[in-house]
Amino acid sequence: MIDLTGENRWAVLQGDNRKAFKLVPDNSVDCVITSPPYWSLRDYHVNHQTGLELTPTGYVNTLLDIFAEVYPKLRNSGSLWVVIGDTSASYKDKQHRRQTLAGKSRNEPGSNGAPNRDRTLLQPFGLANKELVGIPWRFALGMQGYDVTKRGHEVGWVKPAMDAWAREVYGIPPLPKWVLREDIIWSKLNPLPESAKDRCTRGFEHIFHFTKRSNYYHNPIAFEEPRRDGMGTRWKRNVWHVGVQPRDGDHYSSYPDELTKYPILMTCPIGGTTLDPFSGTGTTGWQSLRYGRKTILMELVPRFAQSSALACRSVSDKGKLFVL
Repeated sequence: MIDLTGENRWAVLQGDNRKAFKLVPDNSVDCVITSPPYWSLRDYHVNHQTGLELTPTGYVNTLLDIFAEVYPKLRNSGSLWVVIGDTSASYKDKQHRRQTLAGKSRNEPGSNGAPNRDRTLLQPFGLANKELVGIPWRFALGMQGYDVTKRGHEVGWVKPAMDAWAREVYGIPPLPKWVLREDIIWSKLNPLPESAKDRCTRGFEHIFHFTKRSNYYHNPIAFEEPRRDGMGTRWKRNVWHVGVQPRDGDHYSSYPDELTKYPILMTCPIGGTTLDPFSGTGTTGWQSLRYGRKTILMELVPRFAQSSALACRSVSDKGKLFVL
């Protein structure tokens, strides 16, 4: 078990997060801040990676299972923040194409990534070419316990109702029902350009704030922000204007430092512990350490796990990288 009760302040777990969760004690995390790999965006060429599921259903169900593992690790007073972008259905003849609308567009040959954008896989879901899939909404509804079906098709988008019978038969615990507290819009000050000429450039992503209970830890002072006229403060709005922040190396999906600052200060007490099951280059971790919190990071890709450890070590040497 990972123990941060002593002088240790951070731990990076390199490996599949579904295995790493077994090393985290229940009720030991105050705040989870993460951004899972978006569906069909990029292949990091490692086994068990999230985001390469063949269908949107498979992707959403994978996320529901992962956050079901998060649920018992989070204190009843804790919060979960998930940054997630949408994806468009894009197919052309038999070519496999990948594209997201999160300001991170990539169109690459199928040999470089997941073969999950062709007509034969998307048409059964009623998705037309170039149609917005709506993954953030379906994910949020799934976290609330709803079973969303694609218009008129006998296809379950998410698990809670779809496989409740199977879970009961095989003795698998039901998926937890999260409280969706807020949908915050990350408005990008400098969104990346896109090639589409028949729609607007996407300049935002969703940040869903979930809790386990209606009442949870929050720091009212952290919700205040300066007024534009300089006359005192006001309550922070649910549209956050934060620019995209370039990173060194080959991880193109890191979120900016400021995006993790607000959840940490708002919903994690000083001395508390944050968790990021999709650590990437460790932004959640080193920001948590910077603001006087402890942190547990999980990362599947070895080079990114190393980057997360280096980022944490730049703030505190009281931690360790564990290879699972």
